Amino acid sequence: MNVGFDLDGTLDVPAIRDLANALHAAGHGVFVVTGGLADSGDWTMPAREAKLRALGVNYTEIVRCITPRMEDIGALKALECGEREISMLIDDAGMYIQGARSVSDDLCLLQVR
Repeated sequence: MNVGFDLDGTLDVPAIRDLANALHAAGHGVFVVTGGLADSGDWTMPAREAKLRALGVNYTEIVRCITPRMEDIGALKALECGEREISMLIDDAGMYIQGARSVSDDLCLLQVR
């Protein structure tokens, strides 16, 4: 099974981090599906990798969904999940969950509160 986890606000939660690491240790695909408005600052690949190292998260791949319109990130996340056969996406942003739902009926979406 492949599972997608948002980074900021989601993998910052210790229990979610533990879940991601347990799934990875059990041989499941753990994809970090992170959005951003530009390929700069905290949204660059090196910045994303550094944050995951600091958090101690083991993962299969980082998927960056970069678009200048924040309201497009959720749909882009769902499309990227479809390309990687990710069956579940865990995210803290309701707007991204709604955007993902608008383009995918197959993706299980869980919102962290």
